[in-house]
Amino acid sequence: MRHAPRTVRRRSLLRSAVAGAAGFGLLGLGGSGCSAGTGLAGRPLQMWHLFQGADGTVMMSMLDAVRPAVGVPVQATCLEWGAPYYTKLGMASVGGRPPDLGIMHASRLSGYAPGGLLRPFDHSLLAEFGMTEDRFAPALWRRCLYEGEVYALPLDTHPFIMFVNLDVAERAGLLGTDGALVPITSREQFAHAGRRLAEVTGGTGIGFGFRLDSAQCWRLFWGLYGQTGGEYRFSGSTAEWDMDRAVEVIAFCRSLFDNRIVSRSSNYEAAISGFSTGRTGMLLGGEWELPALAKEIPRLGALPIPTMFGAAASYADSHVFVLPRRPDTVTERLRATHALAAGLVGEGLTWAQGGHIPSYLPIVASPEYARLRPQSSYASAADHVFLDPPLWFTGPGSEFQKQMSARLERGFLGELSPEETARAMLRVVEDLLRLPNPA
Repeated sequence: MRHAPRTVRRRSLLRSAVAGAAGFGLLGLGGSGCSAGTGLAGRPLQMWHLFQGADGTVMMSMLDAVRPAVGVPVQATCLEWGAPYYTKLGMASVGGRPPDLGIMHASRLSGYAPGGLLRPFDHSLLAEFGMTEDRFAPALWRRCLYEGEVYALPLDTHPFIMFVNLDVAERAGLLGTDGALVPITSREQFAHAGRRLAEVTGGTGIGFGFRLDSAQCWRLFWGLYGQTGGEYRFSGSTAEWDMDRAVEVIAFCRSLFDNRIVSRSSNYEAAISGFSTGRTGMLLGGEWELPALAKEIPRLGALPIPTMFGAAASYADSHVFVLPRRPDTVTERLRATHALAAGLVGEGLTWAQGGHIPSYLPIVASPEYARLRPQSSYASAADHVFLDPPLWFTGPGSEFQKQMSARLERGFLGELSPEETARAMLRVVEDLLRLPNPA
């Protein structure tokens, strides 16, 4: 993964994100202040994360960049992604031996904050380090709150987007005079684009890996349902949503799976391979695939999923920093942990190399970010995030997403009618609502 050079200009741009960090000597955390063996109880700050591969490498470089400002040792530990990570984080909090700082998905917050497994960030410390509400997208910031307190500090938004092979799209006549994809603003235009791309590739037009996948069908459906403006109520033992709109979305998706617009048999790996080798002209997937795709496709474009149901909405989640509840309350240690989280958020331009949209708005508004292509082309997705329902059992790696995707797969392939699919999905929610939160 390519890293952005750390220029003087960039340091100036991000100075507000680590405000106060350079003055840690005055705060008792720098080289001449209290050492890791005094106010910080002789232990390095512990951070748990779930970033493997290229993301893990970038995170380590970001940690190297902020360590001098934090002024105390930091030990980062990568744990297995998904359910194992969240189980271990919860058990560590219950057992009184959690890390100082953890990473989780914003959609998972509802399973942890209400159960007392996390503690809120200190508003005054966040403000001291430049982390204030006005510097984050409103929809994302709201999902980081619980009972009015900030329980999560967002690092990024990672949306479900549309990749485009611009060479294939050009041959299909889908580019404008500016060399960009002609805007798609309706379901009919989306289907037309898929058929035009198929004429060029000789196979299918749009890649979408969904067979036996635990999340892809849900990501596509839920983002489009968000575009309809459809409401939902999942609480107590009741699962309700706008049935007509849910059925409409499922029926539209089903119409795409004709082995011309979208293959009926593609799994995740096959969809990535087909797009990388030019056998499809578009790909519906997560922005985290950007680094690998950019190596294979010289003219790679990327955009938010087109608005086809009235209102802009993008299925997305966010990596957020959280403070697992700890038995100790050493003031200096808590201050250093806030500084570490704020400093990493301020390294968002580096994090963006992996495709993620930085959560910190001053970075997204910077000329440096505008020059990142195609990342800046889909940055608007962060303004219209549609996260999983705020329930303890939702989020990446959850049984909820797995079961919802299994029902949707059958609906997309015509094994269930759109109405049957929508009702089967509601039964999944009802069954999960009956289970107690294990936190």
